[in-house]
Amino acid sequence: MRDYDGVEVRLRKRLSNRWAADVSYLYSYLRGNWSGLASSDEAVGGLQLNSGRAFNLLYYSYDAQGNPTYGRLGTDRPHQFKAQGTYDLPWGTLVGVNAIVASGVPLSTVMTEKNMTFFPYGRGDLGRAPTFSQVDLMLQQEFRLPGNTRVMFGVNASNVFDQKTATGFQTTPYRDQFNVDDSVFFGGFDPAALAASQNFRPDARFGLASGFQDPRVIRLQAKFSF
Repeated sequence: MRDYDGVEVRLRKRLSNRWAADVSYLYSYLRGNWSGLASSDEAVGGLQLNSGRAFNLLYYSYDAQGNPTYGRLGTDRPHQFKAQGTYDLPWGTLVGVNAIVASGVPLSTVMTEKNMTFFPYGRGDLGRAPTFSQVDLMLQQEFRLPGNTRVMFGVNASNVFDQKTATGFQTTPYRDQFNVDDSVFFGGFDPAALAASQNFRPDARFGLASGFQDPRVIRLQAKFSF
C-alpha cells in the first residue's frame, strides 16, 4: 500500500515589469508499506526501477511485535516551501533565484532477519533528518557585437551558501543478523535483549550521518549567436 495526500497553495506572477515569481507551499502525507519503484526505504536496497526486495519475504512487512509496518514512508516530507524568481535589469542582466525549504525525511531503525531487512520498532522511530534548505542563483548578461552577432555570459551557482545538511544516517545498530523461527518472529520478541544474549556486534556508525547535501557548485557558460 502506498497512499499520498497533499494540499498546495501557489502564487504565480507571470513576467511583466521586468520580473516574475512562483511561490508555493505544500503540506503532504505519504504513508503505507511500499516505498515505490525506486525502493527508497532504508530497509530495502534498490536494485533498479521496478525491481526491489520489498515483499520477497514477509519479515520486511512486520515489526518485532508482529505488527504490520504501516507508517510514513522514507521520502515523506510534510512541509515543502519553494520560491523561484527572475528579474531583468535595465542594462540587460538577468537574475534568477531558486530556493527550497523542506522537512527532513523519517528515520527508522533497521535490523536483519534471515538476510531480509525489517523495521523492528516500526517506521520513523528515530525521528527525522534535519530540515533541508538550499538557495541557487543564476546570472546572465548579453552583449551585442558588430553586425548581428551577440555573446551571452552566464553563471549558475547551486547551493550558494554551501550548506552541509545531513541527508542520510546509519540506522542499523548491529553488524549481525537474527535467525529466529517464524513463530518467534511473528509472535513478538525483544530485539535488544535477543541481540545481547547472542553477543551481537554493535555498529559504531549507528546514528551517525552517512550522506550530506551536495557542496556549492558554480558553472560558467558562454554562448555566441550570429
